[in-house]
Amino acid sequence: MTAQPVDPVPVLNTGDYEVIDRGGQALVLVPLADFARLQLLERQASAEQVEEAQIQADLAAYRAWVAAGRPGARSHAEAMAELLGDGS
Repeated sequence: MTAQPVDPVPVLNTGDYEVIDRGGQALVLVPLADFARLQLLERQASAEQVEEAQIQADLAAYRAWVAAGRPGARSHAEAMAELLGDGS
């Protein structure tokens, strides 16, 4: 699997980081020092802070998905059929 550069979604501020696509998933290339700092912050944060950060990240991802035209979105009927086990 190879990685290809992609344009970042405007809703997410990626700053100077490069965004690539790898197998349909957008990834951000981050210097190791930034990654180490992020891990340290996460370890030192309270459970509430980590939860709030996850909520904010999920909201940003949702906004990016909407801004991208909701790729892969399914109808309500299709989603309900999958959830209820009615569609095989």
